[in-house]
Amino acid sequence: MNSSETVPDAAVPRFVCGRPRIQFGQNAAQQWCTILNGEVQPGQVGRCSKKKFFFRRHCGKHLALMTPEGVHKSESALRCQLCDSPGEQSERNLTASEYEKIAARVIEATAPECGVVTQARVVEGFNGGTDFTIQLPTGAQVDVEVDGEQHFEKAYHDTSPQQQRALDLRKDSMSLEQRRRRVRLHYKDMPWWTGKIKGAIALARFYPNLAYNLYTPSYGVIDRFDPPFAP
Repeated sequence: MNSSETVPDAAVPRFVCGRPRIQFGQNAAQQWCTILNGEVQPGQVGRCSKKKFFFRRHCGKHLALMTPEGVHKSESALRCQLCDSPGEQSERNLTASEYEKIAARVIEATAPECGVVTQARVVEGFNGGTDFTIQLPTGAQVDVEVDGEQHFEKAYHDTSPQQQRALDLRKDSMSLEQRRRRVRLHYKDMPWWTGKIKGAIALARFYPNLAYNLYTPSYGVIDRFDPPFAP
């Protein structure tokens, strides 16, 4: 992943939506991530396309996995909740927790060759984003969730810890059914974060057909694999 990849202004193509050609926006087109989107070019994609593509967030370090329409709707769509200062955040895009910022640094140090997507809705049918999705050069993805105190001890908005835990378990089950790879990092387990992420990436590289949910020790549950697997 080359985070410094840029598109010259003169070469910025237009997104199209039927006829005539519609200017998608210089900024969004420049954030198009050619490396991960492969041979597909912005000018080949309709602005109203429901397919998700990779865009570089404004920080240049992290990625978004969004539809062109989602990027087009808001100028703040590609802001980075990890890197932007609180004053630059929109009301709907809250500052990331300190745990998420620490996890981002761990992921970047552990897998510098990988892309890091933030807050992508990768679990179909679940109305909520995933904290991080590690995009391996092979095309495989590993989802990473960072669970702070609100998942266990404190209420989060109008959701109790018990309700939040039930939502987390439902999301994990749906993820496994959809053949995804997922890691949950407990806020009390930071010494284990690096090892768990390294293990998840290794499994994705060497066992590409394996889906799993991995957990750090404080969850008190065993890792789940599909098909059954004994590391």
